[in-house]
Amino acid sequence: MKKRSTLLIVFFLVFIFATQSILSYAGEIEKAKDNKTALQKKKEETEIKIKELEKEKNDILNYIEKLDMELNNLTDEVDKLEGKIKKANSNLKVTEKNLAEAKAKEKDQYSIMKSRIKYMYENGDTGVLDIILQSDSFSDMLNQMEYKEKITEYDNGLLNEYERTKEEVAKKEKKQKAQIEELNSLKDEKTFEQGTITKLVQDKGAEVAKYEGSIAKSQALSAEYTQKIEDQEAEIEQLLAAERKRIEEEERRKKEEEERRRKEEEEKNKQNQSQNSGTDNSSENGGSSGVSAQGFIWPVPGSSRITSGFGYRDQPTEGASTYHKGIDIGAPTGTKIIAAAGGSVVTATYSVSAGNYIMIYHGNSTYTVYMHCSKLLVSVGDEVSQGQEIGLVGSTGVSTGSHLHFGVVVNGEYQNPQNYVSY
Repeated sequence: MKKRSTLLIVFFLVFIFATQSILSYAGEIEKAKDNKTALQKKKEETEIKIKELEKEKNDILNYIEKLDMELNNLTDEVDKLEGKIKKANSNLKVTEKNLAEAKAKEKDQYSIMKSRIKYMYENGDTGVLDIILQSDSFSDMLNQMEYKEKITEYDNGLLNEYERTKEEVAKKEKKQKAQIEELNSLKDEKTFEQGTITKLVQDKGAEVAKYEGSIAKSQALSAEYTQKIEDQEAEIEQLLAAERKRIEEEERRKKEEEERRRKEEEEKNKQNQSQNSGTDNSSENGGSSGVSAQGFIWPVPGSSRITSGFGYRDQPTEGASTYHKGIDIGAPTGTKIIAAAGGSVVTATYSVSAGNYIMIYHGNSTYTVYMHCSKLLVSVGDEVSQGQEIGLVGSTGVSTGSHLHFGVVVNGEYQNPQNYVSY
C-alpha cells in the first residue's frame, strides 16, 4: 500500500508538471500567434498608407504633367512672340531709315528752294512789267511768265511730295512701334505665366519628393513588419515543434509506464495464478480463506480460479477493455455468487458490455461490482448481508466464457480486488 501511495504521489506530481508544461506551451504559442496577428494588421495598415501615398503622388505627377504641357505651350507662344518682335524691330529699323531719308530729302528740297529764291532775289527778280518790256513779243512774254510759274510749281510739288512721304513713313513708324509695344506686353504676360507655372512645377516637385520620402519610409516599415512576421512564424514553428516533441515524449513516457505497469500486473497475476493453482480442486468443492482485513469475503465460494487479473491485458474479445478493472473468476454457469460484504443494492440491471450486473454500496465510498451474471437474485434498494446469495455466474454481455467479473470501487476509482478479497 505504501508503495502504491508513493506511485500515486509521483503520478500526481508528474500530472501537475505535465499540465503546467502544456499550459505554458499553449500560452506561449497563443501569445506568439497574437503577436503575429498584430504585426500582420500593422503591415496591412502600412500597405494601405503606401497605396494612399502612391495615389496622392501620382495625382501630383499628373498635375505636373499638365503643368509641363501648359508650360511647353507657353514657351512656344513666347518663342513665336519673340520672333514677331524681332521681325517688327527689323521692320522698324527699315522704317526709321526710310523716315530719316525722307526727312533728309525734304530738308534738301527745302534748302534748294531757299537757295533758288535767294538767288532770284539777289539777282533781281524780273517783274511782270519788266517781262512785258523785255519780251520781243506777246508770245515771248507768256513763255517767260509760264517758265517762272513752272519752276515754282515744281519746287512746291517736290516739297509737298517729300512732306507726304515723311508723314507716311512717320505714321508707319508709329504703327510699328505700337505693334512692338503690344508684342512686348504680350510677351511679358506669357513670360510671367511661364514663371508662375515654373514655380508651381518646382513646388509640386518638392511635394513629390516629400511623398517619395514618406513612401520610402512606409516601405521600409512594411519590410520591417514582414521580417518580424517571418521571425514570429519561425518562433511559432519552433514552439509547435517543441510542443510536438513534448507530446511525443509524453506519449513515449506513458507507453513505457503502461508497459511497466502491464508487466507488473502480468507478473502479479502469474504469481497469483501460481499460488491458486494448487488449490483449484479443493475450491471447486467450496470454501474460502474467510474475511479479509478490509472485511470482505470471496464472492464465488465455488471457485477460486482467476482467469484474468486486474490491470493491463490483451483485449480478450472485441469491445472488451485492455485495462481490466477487476478480476475474472472462472466458474460454471449457475454457480452462486454471494455478497462480498453487507450493503445496499444500488444497481441490478443489464448492459451490453457488463451483461446482467449488480453493484452494492458498502459505505465509505466503497462499492463492489458483479458482472456477466446469468441471473440476478436481488433488486435495487435491497439490503443484503455479507455472504447472501445475490446472483448466478453466467456469460452475458461482452464475455468469452462463463465467469464472474468482480470489481471494487473506492472513492470513484477501481481498485485491485485482490487487495480486498482472497480465497
